[in-house]
Amino acid sequence: RFQNEARITAGLQHPAIVAVHDHGVLMVGRLWMTMRAVRGRTLIDVIHELHNSVRGEAWPEADGGPTLFRVVDTFRRLCDGVAYAHSRGVVHRDLKPANLMVGEFGEVQVMDWGLAKRFDERSDEGESEGESLPPLDPTMTQAGDVIGTPAYMSPEQARGDLDLVGPASDVWSLGAVLRKILTNKPPVEGPSPAVIAQIILGQVKSIADTKEPWTPRRDRRAGHGNENRRPIRARRRAR
Repeated sequence: RFQNEARITAGLQHPAIVAVHDHGVLMVGRLWMTMRAVRGRTLIDVIHELHNSVRGEAWPEADGGPTLFRVVDTFRRLCDGVAYAHSRGVVHRDLKPANLMVGEFGEVQVMDWGLAKRFDERSDEGESEGESLPPLDPTMTQAGDVIGTPAYMSPEQARGDLDLVGPASDVWSLGAVLRKILTNKPPVEGPSPAVIAQIILGQVKSIADTKEPWTPRRDRRAGHGNENRRPIRARRRAR
């Protein structure tokens, strides 16, 4: 994963993607890479602060902290970075709030490209490494036939259909991140095996079933199980 991340990100030059300057192997066999230092906090921390600031049914106003407008605008700029990667033939495959960074002055970074791949390359058995059973925490990245983070992965990732994973898979994950922003909850919760099963079966509850301040009547585009009917562009998701 380390070598893959270095190779992939070295070819991506975008303000929302951390540039890798160089990488290699030390004489003792240890891998290394140099990249720009990233300072800030993860989007998950920003989301938690946003929802902790909610009073009754009102979103927080601009008082120096995060507001719904600011966080959604941050999300939009993160989508631009993912859209750029897609234009370069790269799919991230592990988009989640913990892998998205926000700097002190509003700069954004899409992090952790260890599971990324070119979507014009077929998956091979080499990707099916690591433990065969998923970790108990569905917000943690896992290796094996099911690649990604269960709570934010697309149905094709949950099924292990790695050759079907492409830009639309990242768009699903971005929709899941947007849902987390709006409701403070991922699309599906529970132990990883149960989460994966629910995603495969399309048992994703509507946002309208949540009890958060923002409860629209429909969220069909934000979590559609059919990869052929999802918005296929990250930039379109941002809109």
